[in-house]
Amino acid sequence: MSPHRRKTDSDVMFRDILALMDFMPVGIRWVNRQGACEYLNKTFVEMFGYSLEEIRSIDDWFTKAYPDPGYRQEITSWYSEKIPRLVRGTTPSPFKAKVTCKDGAVKHVIVSAHIALGRIIGIYTDITEHAKAAELQLEIEKMFRLTFEGAVDAIFWVNAESGILVNCNRAAEEMLEAPRNEIIGQHFTSLHPLDSTEQVASLFAQATSLTEPQGDMEAEVVSRSGKVIPVLIRSSLTKIGDTNVVQGVFIDISERKRAERALIDTCNLMQKTLSSLNETVFIVETGTRKILDCNITVEKMFGYPRAEVIGKYTPMLHISEEMSRIFGEEMQKGYREKGYFETEFSMRRKDGTTFFSEHCVTPIRDETGAYVSHVCVVRDISRRKQSEEALRKSEARYRAMIDAFDGLIYICSQERRIEFMNRQMIERIGHDATGELCYQALHNFEAVCPWCVNERVFNGENVQWEIQSSKDGRWYHISNVPIRNADGIMSKQVMITDITASKQAEQDRVALEAQRMMNEEQRQFLGLVSHEIRTPLAVIDGAAQLILLSAPPDSPCSSQAERIRGGAARLSNLIDSCLTDERLASGGWSPDMCLHDIGLIVKNAANHAQAATRIHQINVSLAELPDQFTCDAMLTKVMIDNLLDNAVKYSPKGGEIRLRAYGLGNDGICIEVSDEGIGIPPDQLERIFKRFYRTWQVSGVVGAGLGLHLVRKIAEIHGGTATCTSILGTGSSFSVFLNPPM
Repeated sequence: MSPHRRKTDSDVMFRDILALMDFMPVGIRWVNRQGACEYLNKTFVEMFGYSLEEIRSIDDWFTKAYPDPGYRQEITSWYSEKIPRLVRGTTPSPFKAKVTCKDGAVKHVIVSAHIALGRIIGIYTDITEHAKAAELQLEIEKMFRLTFEGAVDAIFWVNAESGILVNCNRAAEEMLEAPRNEIIGQHFTSLHPLDSTEQVASLFAQATSLTEPQGDMEAEVVSRSGKVIPVLIRSSLTKIGDTNVVQGVFIDISERKRAERALIDTCNLMQKTLSSLNETVFIVETGTRKILDCNITVEKMFGYPRAEVIGKYTPMLHISEEMSRIFGEEMQKGYREKGYFETEFSMRRKDGTTFFSEHCVTPIRDETGAYVSHVCVVRDISRRKQSEEALRKSEARYRAMIDAFDGLIYICSQERRIEFMNRQMIERIGHDATGELCYQALHNFEAVCPWCVNERVFNGENVQWEIQSSKDGRWYHISNVPIRNADGIMSKQVMITDITASKQAEQDRVALEAQRMMNEEQRQFLGLVSHEIRTPLAVIDGAAQLILLSAPPDSPCSSQAERIRGGAARLSNLIDSCLTDERLASGGWSPDMCLHDIGLIVKNAANHAQAATRIHQINVSLAELPDQFTCDAMLTKVMIDNLLDNAVKYSPKGGEIRLRAYGLGNDGICIEVSDEGIGIPPDQLERIFKRFYRTWQVSGVVGAGLGLHLVRKIAEIHGGTATCTSILGTGSSFSVFLNPPM
């Protein structure tokens, strides 16, 4: 055969080989010994997207197919090691590679190399889908392991046939306080207390017979330390390999159990609380007005036993059907406008009597928002209504007294606005100037009066002076005193009294007579002021009581009202003390000794003192006290009031005050008052009974130094004396001995 013919046959065979390679399902790449790419089959181009011109050189291929430098170095190292062996006749093992395609996608391939026709033939088999499936399987297994090990709840696997524990997770180790190797191999009943073996064995039998997960079951497991843990078990039957396994998820429900116990305790506490309330609490079905439940206070307030009310309807508690209908309509209106309902209403007791009540109604809705029932709290406010009526009457009496006062009175605010003028003041200036500035209305000034004492008065000082009017030449006494309103805001009360007559009389008297008259006027003024102050004090005290009845016990308003009552009581006691001291100091006066119910005097004094404080508890003991005792009732009351007032004032942190009265062998009596206050230094135990004497450690407490002086003075008038024992920082005890008159 000629060389030309041999060459032609060779070319035809080469073309046939190339055509055959284009139909092969693997990528084929031919590289000559100089490293240049000579041929890419159709599958290679479709597989990677590169044309022959784009990867003609070996460097072009490596750069495009393996863009990551580190990975490219691994591939080139393989080629550098394996290709020389291939040339020497040793076929290298195929290897897996990740080739970056022209469109950026990465394909997983198996690369094998061969020598044929003097060329290196690279064969690329696409295993991308298989690799992804393998990676997905590995990822699923990894996620399962992470889920199994990282589960918050304990998981146990038990062989369905033998009942032996074959696996558990980390949470199970923590629950049992034991390592996994000590748990695996044990029988599942070892997890539970002995007395529950039958129960858990039954659950296990059910789990092995059901293909679907069964319902949850509560049980207990025992840790290594002996701690019993309540758990909720969710079991299911599964197959691992060829083995049937029961998987148990053990959920620790210790917190839920504690919450359930706490809820039960709370319910019990709520029941006790409702039973102890002074208010009646009803739960009522909104549509029918049927009483679903109520507390036992219903018997005290309405006269019905609780069992007799439940199941009945609320109209039975109203004065009439019409009033019941009005109540229901107003309640629905309140729901629409405010979402709740508050009102005052007259209600009817079982015996037919009626009383004033205050209602607070809160609706209960279902999941659709419809009103299904409501909680109604009913408070008996009969006493409050009586107090309000008494307050109105007292206010009317006070206004009548003010109008009858033979002098001028006005009250102004801290901003110098006139808040009140009595009839004489209005007549004096010609019009009612309420709301006007005092310096403009009274003096026609454009600026504050030069002598204005507002700052001193609102700092608590009583400022008084006498002045001769330039208009009518008459002398006037002006008293400026601070007063505190029911809302706690301070105002200034000015009382202007015409003292022209007394001034003229003073000019006609000798110096001694003038001095005597001055003292007499002072006593008269004290009596007048005390008389005028007692009524507003009663009004202030009544208003404070009203606030205490209506305000929540721990509110700031309640605290302020209590302070007002305490201040009013102390001011009343101070007035009594001053008047009593004045009587005792003046001549021509003698005590009114008569038989009195001494126990009643003591109780009234204790009740009066208790009403002025909430932080103290006054306990009274009247054992062995005679029913009747000869004494001056007014002086005895002043004496006990002073002892109790001191006990309250000098026990700033509160505590118990003990008031004990008992008879003595000589027909006398002893009255003792003990407190838990600041105490008195030993060197001052006798000096405290001196007039106007006050110990050094009470400089911050309001007082005149008359109380204990009067206590001993009154005791001496009754043929007895007063003594004191005290421990500094612990408290004091005062004993007063009274003897019957000879």
